[in-house]
Amino acid sequence: MDNTRDRVQAHADIAKRLQDKLMEAYEKLLDGNAMTAQDRKNLQDLLIRNGWTFDPRELPKALRDQLGDLPKFDEDLDADNRMRVMP
Repeated sequence: MDNTRDRVQAHADIAKRLQDKLMEAYEKLLDGNAMTAQDRKNLQDLLIRNGWTFDPRELPKALRDQLGDLPKFDEDLDADNRMRVMP
């Protein structure tokens, strides 16, 4: 039993180190402008599966308040929003 507990703890320690190395590798790719679209997708999926969110509406209210107003994309749907060149 004790051997199993030690083994599980050893695996958890290894997983923590690997997680740090993986995140550092992603950071180096991103900082070096070498990250591919697939790398970004993999990183985003990894973060989302581990509780991260990229949707400001899902953030806790205290954090949302710090962001200010969220853009309202549904306003003026019928308005003519074409770009115009002014003389």
